[in-house]
Amino acid sequence: GWQVGRVVELLGVNNLHNPAAYGPEGRPLDWHGVRVIYRVLVDVPTDAVVTESAGGSTARAGWFTRAETVDLPLSDIAALAIGQSGR
Repeated sequence: GWQVGRVVELLGVNNLHNPAAYGPEGRPLDWHGVRVIYRVLVDVPTDAVVTESAGGSTARAGWFTRAETVDLPLSDIAALAIGQSGR
């Protein structure tokens, strides 16, 4: 289900440029993403659910403590967000 949260802090802004990326059609794509990382508080967290269509890039979703993330395979943006959270 849906989570109800509130943005409490801007943690950082990051960008990623990959001029050698390929789009979903298999054609070259000069890809540039701007990623904004916020601290969001969820007062009553419920089980996280992936709502992305089948074949997407997200395998699972969940809530984790900072200590639990040590053993998780993280994307570069997730690792960056955890490092910037400072808590």
